[in-house]
Amino acid sequence: KSETQNFGVVSKTNPKAAASLKEVLGPTGVSLAVLVAQARDAVVFGPDASKRGLKFLGNVYDTCTDLYLMILEALAGPGYGGCLEGVDAEALLEMGVGADVVMAVVRPMHGMAMAEEEEREAKRKAGLEVSEAIHASWLPENMRALYERGMGEAKGLGVELYEAFWSHRLYDLYVPKARYEAEVSRLRKDVARIEKGWKAGKERAAAQTADVERMKRAASDLDAERERQEKHCTAVRRKIEGSRNAFLSGLDAGAVEKSTASDLLEKCVYARCMISPEDASYCAKFLRTLVSVDTPSLPALSIYDSLVRSSAGLLYSVTEGEAGNLGVMLREVWTLLSRWRWDEKAFEDEAQGKKAFMIGGKRIHKKEFNAVYSKWHDVLWKACEAGLMAKEYMHIRATLVILSCVVKCFPRRAEAGKGLLERVTVLRGDSRQDVKAMANAYHAQLCKARDGGEWRKEDGGVWRDVEEEKRKKLKMKVRQEETKKKGDEMQIEMKGGVVEGGGGSGRVSPPPPRPPGRWSNF
Repeated sequence: KSETQNFGVVSKTNPKAAASLKEVLGPTGVSLAVLVAQARDAVVFGPDASKRGLKFLGNVYDTCTDLYLMILEALAGPGYGGCLEGVDAEALLEMGVGADVVMAVVRPMHGMAMAEEEEREAKRKAGLEVSEAIHASWLPENMRALYERGMGEAKGLGVELYEAFWSHRLYDLYVPKARYEAEVSRLRKDVARIEKGWKAGKERAAAQTADVERMKRAASDLDAERERQEKHCTAVRRKIEGSRNAFLSGLDAGAVEKSTASDLLEKCVYARCMISPEDASYCAKFLRTLVSVDTPSLPALSIYDSLVRSSAGLLYSVTEGEAGNLGVMLREVWTLLSRWRWDEKAFEDEAQGKKAFMIGGKRIHKKEFNAVYSKWHDVLWKACEAGLMAKEYMHIRATLVILSCVVKCFPRRAEAGKGLLERVTVLRGDSRQDVKAMANAYHAQLCKARDGGEWRKEDGGVWRDVEEEKRKKLKMKVRQEETKKKGDEMQIEMKGGVVEGGGGSGRVSPPPPRPPGRWSNF
């Protein structure tokens, strides 16, 4: 979560205060989190909701979401099982909260049970003694009740697929290798710097020696943690791959074709991706995993088509926090789709050869996918343009938030980029200072993406704005000439000359003669 929200910069916390908070929350923490989630729904559907402004409602709604997630995060740990004593699926569902809240409550316990089972399995393979399980997963006995209540009348998903989606988290599918490597490299550079000073004859301080040992242990622990997480992600992927045949096997072929895409998005993806950036990233990676494990009968093209088109409509019905989360998911999805569009080999290896990309038993060709991609691009482009021109204040803000999230991967076509630049240029003169600031920031990001070669031609080549480049070169030339003239003038003044004509143009007159006097001969 810190990687997605705080860019890896985590402020120091007081461990005693955190332990005290966890101890106080322990007996009633889950109930408090559920009450906050109930209050969140009351903000929107309460009797006074219509009297409040959209911005106020959105801010309170986002605050409630963040609060119940923080409570559950504070409770997570070895003693979390005690917080769930006496809590079952029926009790949670009767509280009137959705599957997103229910699974946020029970997922930590399921994760601990998974980790413990993997450790026990490793001991079995090594021939070691295996102790009894401490953590029991809450899901197997209650998933059917959650599935029936969560799906309602929808028939486009099997219980196995529903469980696979809701029971896992981001780091069950993804290992942040770059983050691990960067942190380990930083620690080892710090160690090398201190040890180099010692070799140069600097005195060793006890505190420095302790710091070096601590950083070495931290680097070693991070390497070990990365290895464990890679093994865990491999085990989870293997489990999903082993269950793929059951995801849609018990459903009618007509229901899969007509309902699976919409049901997966409505009951799973959109219900979860709005919660947090971590959940938004998870949704994109889960869809990618379903394709990569070659799930039979999965209508992948229909799923991505529905996702793009429905996301365009969500611009007008999300809070600012939800817009940011939606932008995170769209960024990952659109980055993948763009890679398939512009990299033919990636499309052949990752999509074309999969059963999920077959239509009527036939594989989709690259030209067909390119045509579909262009339609998706136009849908998002037109929706974002309309959002920037909207009269409602919150629609403009939500659109700018989403566009800022996806600016590195969207737009990719020059026509759309120029259109968005024109619209956001108008907003740069808006009288509302917050909108003006957001528009200025997005304008700078969009120009940077354009100049960095992110915009493409239809043949895949990098698009360049020739006229803009000419204007920049001319502007740079004028600036260089002005700088040169100012430099010449300063040199002349230092030598005692005077520039006639002003502004750097004209002739240079010699210094005035010295007046006659005592020192004139010198």
